[in-house]
Amino acid sequence: MQRLFQVRLYMPKKTKVIKTTPAEQLILFAINNREVYGLEIQEMILKCSKGTNSVKSGTLYPVLHSLERKNLVESRWGDENKSEDPRRRYYCLKEEGFAVIKNVLDFQKSLLNP
Repeated sequence: MQRLFQVRLYMPKKTKVIKTTPAEQLILFAINNREVYGLEIQEMILKCSKGTNSVKSGTLYPVLHSLERKNLVESRWGDENKSEDPRRRYYCLKEEGFAVIKNVLDFQKSLLNP
């Protein structure tokens, strides 16, 4: 069972609560300041964890769709024209996605330095 973390985005007029799972947070961190497609995200997580962490396609794509529904990530179809290569869907963070990353990092820092 995955635990949900609540991240509060502080906006001038109201506070918006966005709940994210650890898998969603991992993928947000993997995307960060890049425009990447699914396989790149999987490879990045595997490489950065030195092989100890992986995200299977059956988990990755539903999480990416969830992040899009939460307005944290946006995507676009690539313009690959080669008939033998499938079109790729590229993902990047929206402003709210960056805010979630910042709030998660702030929360982790506050846990380390209470």
